[in-house]
Amino acid sequence: MILKFYSLFIHLYGLLIRIAAFKLPQAKLWVKGREEWRTRYAAVLKDNQHAIWIHCASLGEFEQGRPLIEKIRSEFPDKKIVLSFFSPSGYEIRKDYNQVDAVIYLPLDTFRNANDFIELLNPSLALFVKYEFWFNYLSVLHQKQIPVVYFSTIFRANHFLLKWPGNSLLPLIARCHNIFVQDEDSLNRLVAVGLNNVSQASDTRFDRVWNTAMRAEDDSVIKEFTKNRKLLMLGSTWLPDIEALLEVLPTFDFKQWCIAIAPHHIDEVSLEELMCQLGLEEAKQYYTNFDRSKSTNILVINTMGRLSALYKMADLVFVGGGFGKAVHNVLEPAVFAKPIVCGPRIQKFKEVLDLKNENGIVVIPETSDFKGAWNTLSQDESLRKKMGETNFLYVKSRLGGADTIFNYLRTFF
Repeated sequence: MILKFYSLFIHLYGLLIRIAAFKLPQAKLWVKGREEWRTRYAAVLKDNQHAIWIHCASLGEFEQGRPLIEKIRSEFPDKKIVLSFFSPSGYEIRKDYNQVDAVIYLPLDTFRNANDFIELLNPSLALFVKYEFWFNYLSVLHQKQIPVVYFSTIFRANHFLLKWPGNSLLPLIARCHNIFVQDEDSLNRLVAVGLNNVSQASDTRFDRVWNTAMRAEDDSVIKEFTKNRKLLMLGSTWLPDIEALLEVLPTFDFKQWCIAIAPHHIDEVSLEELMCQLGLEEAKQYYTNFDRSKSTNILVINTMGRLSALYKMADLVFVGGGFGKAVHNVLEPAVFAKPIVCGPRIQKFKEVLDLKNENGIVVIPETSDFKGAWNTLSQDESLRKKMGETNFLYVKSRLGGADTIFNYLRTFF
């Protein structure tokens, strides 16, 4: 019965997205990407049957799945890999990812869609990253006896699967071959409700950011821009994050420090809005057409895919998103031993809570509080160094999750 109500909700959700597509660009992409999918996927997937199928919600989950994808590709190059996304923000950025054989949108989780999709792909193994609980897909996969593994999951005390009516769907989770959780609390909660298919492994994002850091090189543009000044880097920023910056901008010492901003959105409208927000007083340039002959105090990173490596060049990092839905990835600067500041929306991220408690991250409740944090951190190099070391050691101590999961997956290959 609960699965019927779930399916009804999914149909309603799909209808609402189609209505939203008339006004919202992301919803339009979501709908367009799934149009006539049966016909298109029949061609795309005909040579990829029996593939390893890995599904991610969006870009963040992709980064968690990436270490495993690349281990599989490296050690089993003959294995086909199909990557699916739920969100346009993941698909549009990674649709040309060359470590897999196909990148597609996941059709809406109706029973018919799930059955037709699984028939077309007929995967040898299904891997789901973090919270991607699609119950019609799980039902069909179980019916066809296709192994299912979840990884990098967290089950907090209020998780919908641990309370009514979501717990009625637990039998579908119990039939998965394994669920790799990030922490002992999650493991204990699942064991307490009767699941015995649970293992613990570190979040694979630790392996991902470590691998990125090992390959990162100094950026020539940033080096020219800083001109031996210290660098405040704002990463994945939204408008409220820039409001925090504006608290310190009037008294900012550009002889000692400079600012680089990597906005979350880099479309023309968003960039123009950012430039207006910053005002006309300071010398500003874009990263992609940086002119070394000009004096520049603020550099706007107007390209995708560079931020995680650029964190290497920073002396202090402000990670955006914390005044909106949720803070973005703090592990990317943490692996480079950078002190971090962020807004208050951190509850969903264990690593941020941990690093706050270990004094590697300063969490500011309001945008106006950045002024106090900046005044302290910009003047205290020893404090910045101590925070950075705390963050680096936190990441280093949690490596190996991808190896643990990969060694388990070997049994299916």
